[in-house]
Amino acid sequence: MGRWAPESLVVFLICILAASCAEGSVDLFDVVIEGGRVVDPATGLDGVRSVGIRDGRVAAVSEGVLEGRRTIDAAGLVVAPGFVDVLAGYPNTDEAAEFKIFDGVTTMVSM
Repeated sequence: MGRWAPESLVVFLICILAASCAEGSVDLFDVVIEGGRVVDPATGLDGVRSVGIRDGRVAAVSEGVLEGRRTIDAAGLVVAPGFVDVLAGYPNTDEAAEFKIFDGVTTMVSM
């Protein structure tokens, strides 16, 4: 057993080191929108989730807790992709644009 003890110890230490590195490597997002009702018409998702954003794009949608540099509490709010208004045939005023933004419209198409 004395002959194998040093090799066994090295293997054991490597396993411990690998495990500790894996636990410390938390997937950190730039922004996490937490606890909002996520609605995505493309996938049919409608439920309370956390959304992880990295480099300005949605990187994860999870029922679990996500870690981020900044966290936004969206409890009681709806989190959805920007909506397209294809019936924007009204005069483009600042007030009309503000109403559209409040409704979640990010793109308007005038026919």
